[in-house]
Formats: sequence, C-alpha cells, structure tokens
Amino acid sequence: MHIIVYTLYLYNLSLLIITNMMHRNTRKTILLYLLTIFICSCNKEVDLVDDYKYHPIVYGIIDANDSISYIRIQKAFQSEGHLYEDAQIADSNIYPYKLDVSLKSGNRIIKFDTITIANKEEGTFFSPNYPIYYAPTKNLLNIDLPLELEIRNPKTGHVAKSTTKLMDASKLDIIRPVFVVSLSENFGIDYYSLENISTYQLIIRFHYMEMIPDDSSSIVYKYTDITNELRRSKTLYGEEILRNIFQPDVFFYQINKTIAPTQELVRYNGKLELIIKTIEDSFYTYSENHQASGSALEHQNIYSNIENGYGIFAGKSSKSHFVRIDNLSKLILMDLEGLNFMGSLPEEEQP
Repeated sequence: MHIIVYTLYLYNLSLLIITNMMHRNTRKTILLYLLTIFICSCNKEVDLVDDYKYHPIVYGIIDANDSISYIRIQKAFQSEGHLYEDAQIADSNIYPYKLDVSLKSGNRIIKFDTITIANKEEGTFFSPNYPIYYAPTKNLLNIDLPLELEIRNPKTGHVAKSTTKLMDASKLDIIRPVFVVSLSENFGIDYYSLENISTYQLIIRFHYMEMIPDDSSSIVYKYTDITNELRRSKTLYGEEILRNIFQPDVFFYQINKTIAPTQELVRYNGKLELIIKTIEDSFYTYSENHQASGSALEHQNIYSNIENGYGIFAGKSSKSHFVRIDNLSKLILMDLEGLNFMGSLPEEEQP
C-alpha cells in the first residue's frame, strides 16, 4: 500500500496566529492556523511511497514573547486510494495516545501537554475535535540560543527532532505611516530590515467594537486581519527599506467578507494596527515550496526540516504600530451596507 502523508499548513504568519488565541481568546484565531493540506517527506526531498511508519507530521511556529506556545502534531496514515475520505477520519490523523513533546532552550527543558479544540469548522480533515500540544513559555526561551524540539513516541520509541533560531523583532523600525491614514487611497507601509533576518510579513489588523445599543455589558472588542505575502530583504546587513502597499479594495473586501451584517448590533471602529512579523528562513522555503506545487497531488518533493518526521518548525517574532484612520474613512465605514458602523471609539478606548 502507498503511504499518503498529510498535515495542516498554516499560511500566514502568520502565523500566526495560534499564539493570538491566548491574547484574543477567540476560537476563530486558532482556526486560521489550520488552513490547508500538505504532503511532505521525512528528508528535504523524499518520495512518498515507502513502508508504513508512525512518523509524526509537525507544525510549530514559536515566538519567545508568547505566553503559550503551540505545536500541531498528527500522524501519517495508509490509504489505498480513498485519500480525502480517509483524511476525514480522526483515527487516520490523531495518535491514540499522548506523545512526549519537549523544547530545549539552553539547559532548560519545557514539557508540552495537550489541549483539544472543540467544534472545528468542517473541511477536508476531520471535525469537531482537534488535539494540539501546548506549554507556557513566557520568559523561558533564550533568543540567543538554538531552540530544539524533540517528539518521542512512548509506544514505539521513535524520536523526531528539529532545531530552529528564535527571532527578535523588538528593534524593527516602521518608518511610515506615522499617525493617521486614509482608507480611501493606496499608501505605502515602509520598514527597515534587521541584521541577519531576511523574511518578513505584514498583517494589517482592523480593530472594532460591537454592542447591543444602550447595553454596555454586551460590549465585545474584535478585529479582522489582512495578511500580506512574505517579503525578503536582498541582504542580511539590515537597514534595507521594505515596502508593502495598502490597497483599499482589498481592505474593504476583507471587511465585507469577515464582518457579518447585523441589524441588532451597533459597531464602532478603532485604530489600524500594522504588524510586521519576522520569521526564520526555513519557513519561507517551506511556504514557497508548498505553493509551487499548486496541488497536494502534483508535487512529491516537499521541503521539511523535521528529522524522522515531516513538516516545519521555525521561530518568529513581531512588532506592532498603531495608526488612526481619518474622518473620511470613518464616513466610508459608516456607509458600508448592513455593517452598522456608527463612528469611532473614543481615543481612550482604542488599542
């Protein structure tokens, strides 16, 4: 029989996004990280036809500044041709027992436990329950040292490993915009590259609040993201200006797609948050290699940096810059059909 290897591939620095689950306390955030299906190999490039083994499939993007770190681990499975049908069966993907998962940072070893995500949205893979490995890591990871991952199978003795470099975006300088932007026209978002870091990603986050009219107890703060493509600096010397372009048509398409129409709620816009993420180069290779295949069934040699396993393990970091939107943009938001925006939040209530 043929071995068909699957994993859930988180695009975006993303990503990122599993880490935001703790900060924003929303179920949808973590689902952003469970987006697509990925075929990969235990080495850099390997055929998928092999004797069946319980190799783990890994997705772990680690930020030293996060309170909680999450790692997605599932297993390869056999199929005699019913690929997508088999992928929807939980037993095909989930280990029936907990693996021994740990991170080593210098002399410190951090053990991971499991948490189950309930009521996952339906898709190619199974639902409603999805297990994920997690551990508190705030102030426990040394960004100056390599970060080592070890996944040990207590039943078979199989060990998968990987090593990554943690990122530090604290010195990242966002040049422009500075204070105020208009959502009615294109504008450049410029920032300097950092020394020895070449891969970057911009996320444009629109903050807003919604509530039942005259009921302050119903207030909920929300946001929606526009994730831009990965960018690469030309050198590793730093101080190179990188630019992304804000496009109003893309922004308002995302607003209309992700914010549901309502007649019962009123909404107020907050600030625009510009998030620049840095990420270890292996993720860029992984991302580009996966996209190049077009389809999971078209390309059999997919990048992986997991020894005795499949997938990706990489470090990331980010820095945010908040800007206000101008008065014309507030009027445009108020004119969006069905979304019921009433104006801006008071300055002291904005992020």
